[in-house]
Amino acid sequence: MSRFDVKKMQLLSAGVALAAAPLLSAQAEYRCDAPPSSADARACAAATQGPVELRRFVERTRDLRAVLRGLQAARKRRDRRTTTL
Repeated sequence: MSRFDVKKMQLLSAGVALAAAPLLSAQAEYRCDAPPSSADARACAAATQGPVELRRFVERTRDLRAVLRGLQAARKRRDRRTTTL
């Protein structure tokens, strides 16, 4: 690919992302009408308090998910060791 083709692809990709953003963000309204889970309900409650609170909620849940993934990985490693002994 020539340098021009790469630049053209980057611009096209950026254009598609910008065009799709309003369509994807519109789904948030409908998800908060009837949240399917308690976690979604908490996210919607944080969203009603503003973008800063929603960002904090996302950061907290991201950290918790990372901890849970680490615990699950440790359990799997432990279970593999005990079954091979």
